[in-house]
Amino acid sequence: IQKANLFGFANTPKQHRVTVYGSHNQSSAVERVEDDAPRVVSGEVLIFHNELEEKVLNPLIQEFDRKGKLYMISVLLEYMRCLNEFDMPSPEYIPRTITQILLELEEWNYLRSLLQYQVVPDSQELAQELLKLGTRNNPRSSVKYHP
Repeated sequence: IQKANLFGFANTPKQHRVTVYGSHNQSSAVERVEDDAPRVVSGEVLIFHNELEEKVLNPLIQEFDRKGKLYMISVLLEYMRCLNEFDMPSPEYIPRTITQILLELEEWNYLRSLLQYQVVPDSQELAQELLKLGTRNNPRSSVKYHP
């Protein structure tokens, strides 16, 4: 299990620090801590990636308006940057969530920039979604999508 103090404030009192634990294999990280285990260790709150997704990000994203969703993208990008700084892999849900929000908001230039600079990794799922959008928005396109 890898550990990172993602908010890295050296002067922050220990009782206010948040530490996210993760591993290359998410399930093994969760199995090592039992549900009834203390969630505060040495003054730091333990949060796992799957808990962050299920209990924090998904509920917030569903409640936010356009401006709030764009802010959430900034938060997720900063989270990815912090994970990268500590040589921790980003969970798959982060880039997936970012692209889903950008596609929903039709923020094409934002998505293009993130893909161009390889901030969000490209995937087959994303390529299929972009092909569907391209043929829907341009019916004369020579590229046809066949699932």
